Amino acid sequence: MKGAEFLGSRWDWSERLYPVGFTHALLESPRLDTAWARAQEAGAGHGHWFEDIEAILYCFFALAEPVANAANTDESHRERAL
Repeated sequence: MKGAEFLGSRWDWSERLYPVGFTHALLESPRLDTAWARAQEAGAGHGHWFEDIEAILYCFFALAEPVANAANTDESHRERAL
């Protein structure tokens, strides 16, 4: 990301992404299992970027489904864009 000045753990990033409308992209078990199997085929494991299945979960995010009763104020739209 251009101009990024923050390094943090996967957990730190998830705590920053959740409040602005993101969730785990691979939260559904079959998708996560498939991603982990492919990562293992490519050499994932101890000492690599994807050390375990949880590491993959915290690396891929997607926009969360909007909440049905959420107010559509300018403030909420601005927060999602950050």
